[in-house]
Amino acid sequence: MKGKIDFRCGQLTAAAVFLLLAAAITAAGAAVPARPDSAARGSAAPEPGRSEAADQRAVPPEVLETAERFRADEFAYNQNLYSTCKYAESRLEEIALVYICDEIEGEIFEVYEANYRYRALQGSEWEASPGYPSVYLVFRPAANGTRRWVCCFRDASFSFSPDGGINGGFMGALYESLMDADEALLWKLNAGTPLDTALEQTMLAKMCRDLPGDGHSMTWKQLALRPGEDGGTAYGLLLYYSVSGSPLIYSEKTERYESAIFSACWLPVAISYQKSSAGLYTVTGVWTPSEARYEEELRRVFPPGTAEDIFRNIDTYAAGILEPLAESGDIRNLFSHGPVWPEYTFSEALDDGTLLGLVQYYGAYDIYTAPIRKELARRFSGDPDSIRSILLQTQDAELQRDVLQILAEMGFNG
Repeated sequence: MKGKIDFRCGQLTAAAVFLLLAAAITAAGAAVPARPDSAARGSAAPEPGRSEAADQRAVPPEVLETAERFRADEFAYNQNLYSTCKYAESRLEEIALVYICDEIEGEIFEVYEANYRYRALQGSEWEASPGYPSVYLVFRPAANGTRRWVCCFRDASFSFSPDGGINGGFMGALYESLMDADEALLWKLNAGTPLDTALEQTMLAKMCRDLPGDGHSMTWKQLALRPGEDGGTAYGLLLYYSVSGSPLIYSEKTERYESAIFSACWLPVAISYQKSSAGLYTVTGVWTPSEARYEEELRRVFPPGTAEDIFRNIDTYAAGILEPLAESGDIRNLFSHGPVWPEYTFSEALDDGTLLGLVQYYGAYDIYTAPIRKELARRFSGDPDSIRSILLQTQDAELQRDVLQILAEMGFNG
């Protein structure tokens, strides 16, 4: 492999990393008793000294049905991830309401913890998964008493923190799953005051989800405001970028290790918002112009003077934002030629050999899996012989197998 990779422990500021769960699941039927635990409401722990018998909760049938459907999905997931376990069958062991989320304005969600057990081909004992024994199923209660499934997650454990709250990993996974299901929940979660802080917090959360990276920076430059009685619209420019952390790659040009992957966005943005009776500002919509009709749409949506200002000075605004940040030439170059629609880009130092190493390193469930594989597809389409030559020369049989399998999954004949 031609490139050098530095696997450093110190990551840059971590962006949210989350696992999307499959929605295609098959149904089965079974009756499972509810676990008689107390359910936490909001961030408060259950009342101390409350007996379990005093808090019996019947699990609604639609929750049980959903948990059973997920049993088949979880069985396939564990079979694939832990193939050495050789599981033969699974069962839904228990299910309980563990959390009632009512901290999002105007919303209530119930979180049920479903525990599954697995039996090996040659075994008689039922055991928990070595990875994630629980799946958390999130439902929205309806006025008629039924519940509608919203989302699910597995990469966290429900527990109370020493101060009586809920552990941050569980809450973070819950919020990420809710925002995956409905972006409007992202707006509500980031409601706040004053207005500029609420807008900046919401847009940062949105960009970290749209273009995640190990380290990121965002600047919102407001240029105009049209306030109303209970809301309004803010007009401005949003600059966002992210950079990958470990592993860093070596650049012969700069003679140092640097980030391999960047993301960038530099666009005019119109942000609609509402003001609640409590004085909180909540984003209700985000507009950006299309690349195909950029000037036409910007003139139609933005105040006339603001649109013309952007046409004349967008590069000057970018330079002014980046100057005090002392960023590298790679970052500055991303924002030197007018608007930038959301995209990932790659360091000039990322040769084909190093790219293959990163394809293997990031695997199937990383924030950089999709962009690094897209870059592999682009390079293989343009010069397949270069990739094939590196694969033939390497002594790493695992690398050869992984890259060829990924290429086949993307429709290429390696």
